[in-house]
Amino acid sequence: MRMHTKIPAAHMTAVAECSGVASQTIAIKRPASKVKLLLAGLFVLIVLLAGAFLVAREWRSVEQALAQADWRFAVLALTATAISHSAISYGYAVVNQLFGVPLRKRDLFEIGFVSVALNHVINVGGLAGLSLRVLLMRKRGFLVGDVLAPSFFYTYFSNLVMFSLFPIGFINILFSEQLSQRQIVVAAVAIGFLLLVLALATALVFVQQMRVIIFRALWEVSGKVTRRDISAHLGEIDAAFARGVTAVRERPRLLLMPLLLILVEWCATLLTLELCFAAFGMPLNPGVLVTGFVVGLVLGFLSMAPGGIGVQEGTMAGTYALMGVPLGQAILAAIVFRVVQYLIPFGVSLPFYLRLLRERKSPP
Repeated sequence: MRMHTKIPAAHMTAVAECSGVASQTIAIKRPASKVKLLLAGLFVLIVLLAGAFLVAREWRSVEQALAQADWRFAVLALTATAISHSAISYGYAVVNQLFGVPLRKRDLFEIGFVSVALNHVINVGGLAGLSLRVLLMRKRGFLVGDVLAPSFFYTYFSNLVMFSLFPIGFINILFSEQLSQRQIVVAAVAIGFLLLVLALATALVFVQQMRVIIFRALWEVSGKVTRRDISAHLGEIDAAFARGVTAVRERPRLLLMPLLLILVEWCATLLTLELCFAAFGMPLNPGVLVTGFVVGLVLGFLSMAPGGIGVQEGTMAGTYALMGVPLGQAILAAIVFRVVQYLIPFGVSLPFYLRLLRERKSPP
């Protein structure tokens, strides 16, 4: 197993020279965690109360939908969820091996699974699952760059596939008679912002010179906010990116399997949501299904609420209601989707998490 190997000097000096400051670790002044937890808990409580109010307001239609529900579709939705989580976990394992991480595929699969399940429940900007990956991989002797670079690489292509769904959603929003011109402009601006983020991510992944510029900005922000020098970690990430991108450029076919798994993941996730609506007698056409899914997912992520809880369900149900879906059924489908796609996999992941914490090393 490749343990804490030495980072090539070229990658280290590129980041260090851009900063213009010698590497020196300064103590971090940590904010009071109790205050942050209290604020997060208060936010979640407000969102849950708002959701409860919305359900109470639409209780008649909710009660009627529950009485007529066909829960066999929920069982099928669980099957689609299993396919989705298996695809993303195996894709994570494949990309790590593409980046030269010499760990058993089983362990990589399980690390991918537990981190994704955690992200779905308490994700704040994607940091929860990423932090868990760093913890589990560092216990096995890997550098931070060995963890972050494959994760960023896989996330980039996963988001690329998701962003390809935007035209479908945007066209549906554009021609919806339910939306005002101002709302359409806001949607267009939001999509433009996300496309800009995608462009920056593309530069981060494939252009080494752009990585140096972006890493310099991150170094300066980190130094001002946390008063900690992270140039060593940035050098590790840059070196890992260089290995992975070089491997892909030399053998482009290596990308076929990850891309196929990403497609399976998103298709299975959309199928899960479709089956949740079918359980309440409201199967949706693909355009409407994709539109509500994309809007709910993106706004849930941008809200920075833990796992997008409440925000994702509210925006998803509201978007579907604007497109003619009864609000009661939309609320219930969004809630069942949360349970089936996020909460149940999180419960299933806990035994794997405990095993991974106990086992420190494993042969490739």
